Amino acid sequence: MIYDETGRFSKAQVSTEGISLGWHDGLLQYRSEPLRNVLADVNRYSRRQIVLGDRAAGELPFTGTVFEHEVDQWVGGLDRAYPELEVTATDPDSVV
Repeated sequence: MIYDETGRFSKAQVSTEGISLGWHDGLLQYRSEPLRNVLADVNRYSRRQIVLGDRAAGELPFTGTVFEHEVDQWVGGLDRAYPELEVTATDPDSVV
């Protein structure tokens, strides 16, 4: 289940053990997860805060794996995965 920034819980969903426990190995794995939830997780491992500048972008579905030690590369590829997004480093501490 997912707990979002508004304090709501999502409906419980069945997941596979590999996806559930991948974080033990530095793998953040997702299947059709809203981008806003993925970014909330990734921000725990990022040296720069990742901020969504557009609320609608947070609803884009993400399926894939984010490697804990390759967060910067993953962020750098977001605009290729989602051509409608513009990824901008606003300062040394954040990315929008």
